[in-house]
Amino acid sequence: MKFTHIRHGSHLLEYNNKTFLVDPVFAEKGSKSSMPKARNKEKNPLLPLPFKLDFMNALDGVFITHTHFDHFDDVAIKMLPKNLKIFCRSHDVKKISKSGFKNIVAIDGSKQIFDDIKVKTVGGRHGKGLEGLLMGKTTGFVLSSSAEPKAYLTGDSIWCDEVEKTLETEKPDLVIAFAGAAVLPFGKNITMSTNDIDQLANNSGDAKILAIHMDAWSHCFLTKDLLKDFIKDKNYKNRILIPNEGDSLEF
Repeated sequence: MKFTHIRHGSHLLEYNNKTFLVDPVFAEKGSKSSMPKARNKEKNPLLPLPFKLDFMNALDGVFITHTHFDHFDDVAIKMLPKNLKIFCRSHDVKKISKSGFKNIVAIDGSKQIFDDIKVKTVGGRHGKGLEGLLMGKTTGFVLSSSAEPKAYLTGDSIWCDEVEKTLETEKPDLVIAFAGAAVLPFGKNITMSTNDIDQLANNSGDAKILAIHMDAWSHCFLTKDLLKDFIKDKNYKNRILIPNEGDSLEF
């Protein structure tokens, strides 16, 4: 398995000879407005794309955890081939199909998507209370294959019963955690904070944790540097990897 970080939640997964794109957002740096509550007033995204987007014809599918503008944007919608397989939960099918995609695979549970690649969708909570209700549903994915480590993509979720249950039942070898401690103009974080990462690390056995979803959007208050500082004295520090944009890691 090979992971390549693009930016924020966007990344590539090369898994059992297939190439998948996750949560594509291809807007140019500074082309979107700043957020109402933000750690700075710069326009989003705060970071440029790290490389040319010349992988479109090599893709075997796209995973969409949810359709918020910082996970599935109009630039990606325009660029992606409309016959490309899009994997999502059924509650996102209508919106994705309105964007012109013709090959949408809804997974509510588990499905064999290629010969030896099984995908299971799992739950999460995009915040608590009112902010969680406003943010709507989000999806996590678990990928498994006899030839690869089992990978769990949390999607935009805080630490919650659904995440804990997934760790207990699936026992992933790798967790791709959407961190950043993103916030709305009110309330608490709607993605993983340092405390959430701490819970994740303490409840995931020996799994490696790839922490992404930081530094690229102004509503994310947990930065890579802050997370590195937080874990430096933790007994699990060597299990947590914090890739930069453009980095590739093999497992």
